[in-house]
Amino acid sequence: MTTTALNGALLRDCDGFGGYWRWRDEAEPDPRITDMGISQVHNLRCITYGDGTYVEVPPRLVGAPENPELDWIGAGSYRTARDYRGRIIILVPVADWDARPPCGASWDRAHEPAILARAATLR
Repeated sequence: MTTTALNGALLRDCDGFGGYWRWRDEAEPDPRITDMGISQVHNLRCITYGDGTYVEVPPRLVGAPENPELDWIGAGSYRTARDYRGRIIILVPVADWDARPPCGASWDRAHEPAILARAATLR
């Protein structure tokens, strides 16, 4: 399966981990572009609870159109608890969270103008 970014200008070749990002019109990877992990998108609390360490996921994030990378949580049978404020949260084991494939492309801010300019040439 090929993942895309920047309206299809970037393609990630590989299924799962170990892939690379390349421009749609080139075969070689662009070393400035790396995988964006789920923890780079969502900065959520972790807690040691009972028998393990979990990511606390607010239910409102799961299934929301702006968070498709979290849809897998709704399909799981994860337990719920109350956080320190008394709000209901979904407890996702850290191992499950860390096992997710990349959910986007990332680059250093210094490279951003050149990367966006290159993407604009492919529209």
